[in-house]
Amino acid sequence: MLDLVPPRSSSPPPPSPPPSPRVVLPYSGDLPDELLRQIFELAVILNRHTAKNFMQVSKWVRAWVIHAFYEIVFVKNDDQIYPLASRPEHLLAKIQSLHNALRLKKHSVEFLQRLPNIKQLALQRLPRNHHSRPLEQLLHPDVRLREFVLLNVERGSYRSDVHYPFMTFSSPTFSTLTHLRLGHVYKNLVDQLASSAVPVLPVLTHLSFDACAEDGERAADDYRRILGAPSRVDLQMLVVVVFPGGETHTAQLFALRLSRLVVLMDSAGPLKSRGGEWLAAARGESGFWERAARLGRTFRDAFPFKRVPV
Repeated sequence: MLDLVPPRSSSPPPPSPPPSPRVVLPYSGDLPDELLRQIFELAVILNRHTAKNFMQVSKWVRAWVIHAFYEIVFVKNDDQIYPLASRPEHLLAKIQSLHNALRLKKHSVEFLQRLPNIKQLALQRLPRNHHSRPLEQLLHPDVRLREFVLLNVERGSYRSDVHYPFMTFSSPTFSTLTHLRLGHVYKNLVDQLASSAVPVLPVLTHLSFDACAEDGERAADDYRRILGAPSRVDLQMLVVVVFPGGETHTAQLFALRLSRLVVLMDSAGPLKSRGGEWLAAARGESGFWERAARLGRTFRDAFPFKRVPV
């Protein structure tokens, strides 16, 4: 009868081939969320070809890319508004972070009003008729912001005694705000932040201003008022970004010797924020702002991680 079982070989089995090399990336849970957001904003959102490559790495990277495409939106020119506005309502409801580098016009305001779940909002320029409509009227009534950046680059209005009627912090839109960055110190905004009669922004923990050399001693007094207000006891830090030419203003700020006041000096020119970098840095590493101010490093050089080139 034929033996259907082959005889066992007395020689040891050949060694298994070495595993093929593969890309090893840290699991998403090992990285801070803000660092991940920074990576995908710089390397994915602004470069579609990079995004396609990222999606081939692993399932969790693919999930983060899809998350970023649907929930994080950059608007750099008017042509990008129209395809975004053509999305169905259920996709617009997924958008949680919007960074708009343009002046708000009628079509972009209409787009804003269709986003009910915005949590992070960064605006570079305001509508020309902003004096007649406060910010909350430009947004969906259900919006409750957590992070807000307003960079007004119109130098003609850079005086601390100018009232800015566009913004009031007492509306429900800002009741959940924890991070606020303003491109300038306006008197009525300081009055709201320092007021004890009508407390505003009850959960605010991070506040930042872009300092202007023309402000002089007035702005320093405003910072002291804010930090000394009873309604600001939960404010962890007030960050002032000083640009070249503001050396005198910087000396005045350091002379205040306020424990929660952090001064950052940018020696590389005006800050070109992508609408989230300062937030990512503020929460990405414990003691980041304090260490940067103590070492006297520039704003860009003080980042705890290198930027991803785009």
